[in-house]
Amino acid sequence: MAQKSIFIVGAKQGIGLVLSEKFKARGWTVYGSVRSKVKDEEVLGNLAAVAQEIYEIDLENEESIKAAATAYGDQKLDILVNCAASKPPPDNWWEHTAEILTEKLQVNVVAPFLTTKYFYPVLQKSTPGKIINMSTTMASMERNENGGCLGYRLSKSAINQMCVTMAKEFLTQGHSVTINAIDPGWIPTTLSGWSGPDDLDIQTTHMVNTIEGLGTDTGRFMNAKGEDIPF
Repeated sequence: MAQKSIFIVGAKQGIGLVLSEKFKARGWTVYGSVRSKVKDEEVLGNLAAVAQEIYEIDLENEESIKAAATAYGDQKLDILVNCAASKPPPDNWWEHTAEILTEKLQVNVVAPFLTTKYFYPVLQKSTPGKIINMSTTMASMERNENGGCLGYRLSKSAINQMCVTMAKEFLTQGHSVTINAIDPGWIPTTLSGWSGPDDLDIQTTHMVNTIEGLGTDTGRFMNAKGEDIPF
């Protein structure tokens, strides 16, 4: 059986790095991206130990995303994971500015759209090719009880809509690629300001199990264990 391949966007540290390590341990060929090899050189050792290749992707620069896909070439890709994201703050709605909202939408929505667009041809070579977008329960309108982090919530709700819409289009077009949104949990990482009750090792193990077991499931919003979350 041919070795399976996975490309993790935002694999330098935190969830992305641990997912890279765990997929590698299960026999996957891992590819990862960082924003800058020069800037991140001092922390690339852990990723370099597991990744077949490391690419530079600036989430706010379409040309860098396109260049990474071109450099990857036409080899089959089984899974694309959009892991990188903009942080939740500011908390209060009035602290948001047009610049803050634009940045969150660019990083959390536009960039995953573009990676999907440019890596789609090689994902089609797998059956099924899988796209996994990191979301959050904060995107759920049904579970939004106290508000806060408006821009982050907006962007993650948008990524969920992208998953549902693309899933339906892929099916209509007869393509085998699936696309789903996963909430990894509230894990202490740089993204969360090192806050949160969930354990990184436990949650990423759940995620690997869920991603490997998805099959032809598509257009879903779920937690790390694969349980559905209301939109």
